[in-house]
Amino acid sequence: MTFRPLLVALFCLSSTLAAAQTAQVDRPRPGIAIQLRFDPGVPIEQPDAFTLLRTELYGQYHHGGSGFGAYASIPILSAIPKKAASTTTIGNVEVGGFKTFSFGVASLTLRFGVALPTYRPSTVEQLFTTIGGGFGRLTDVVQVAPYTTAVRLAVSPRIQIPYFFAQIDVGFDVTITESATISLGSRKLDLKGSVGGYFRANLALGARVSIVSLALELVNIANIRSDLDATIAERFLHSLGGTLAVHAPYVHPFFGVYTPLDEGLRGNVIFLSAGIEGVL
Repeated sequence: MTFRPLLVALFCLSSTLAAAQTAQVDRPRPGIAIQLRFDPGVPIEQPDAFTLLRTELYGQYHHGGSGFGAYASIPILSAIPKKAASTTTIGNVEVGGFKTFSFGVASLTLRFGVALPTYRPSTVEQLFTTIGGGFGRLTDVVQVAPYTTAVRLAVSPRIQIPYFFAQIDVGFDVTITESATISLGSRKLDLKGSVGGYFRANLALGARVSIVSLALELVNIANIRSDLDATIAERFLHSLGGTLAVHAPYVHPFFGVYTPLDEGLRGNVIFLSAGIEGVL
């Protein structure tokens, strides 16, 4: 009987936090958190040929009384071939703020962020890291856009009820790309300065039992740049996967598996996600 209030409190804490655990959709939400994650991409037909790796440090602070919060994300992009030297570079660092409104079992988060142009590849090896960095977290593809600044706006409604939760993201990213030259061996690739954008629409559905949660996540983005020479289908990218998380007090380890859904990528590469999140 002595431990019953403590067990009830821990169960309530784990239930609340589990309802919000996802790995691919938008993350700003109530709570203070620091997350370290690794997202390797492995070719299915030649798993020993190379590995694409996205490593990220993410942190956020949320003031429960006002609903306002701030966040920052630092992605590190790596290409690790089996028979050549690996390449590592920093992606576009992102900072921003958000405001959360609570309505009982429902909540709504408004987010504003800026991805800074810190990803500045100068060789084809560095540019190759874009592939893994992009699909490692597809909704944050602007963090692997070379020489690009992005202004990011998003709205995320959530519903959390016992054992189940759901989240929808609708977002728009305005991108400004600088002119630049990338070395391709004996040739050069010239990037033209341009203004473009991405539209994002994501869905996460999940369930939890005690301190274990499982989320199914669908990410969809569309390149809406007006001068892009591409069909409607070629403008879209999609990924689907699942995230398993354990919600111990203050620490959340998680593991996910994701796959692109688009022709040419589907069935050729699989992306994994593993990380740990500390929460208060």
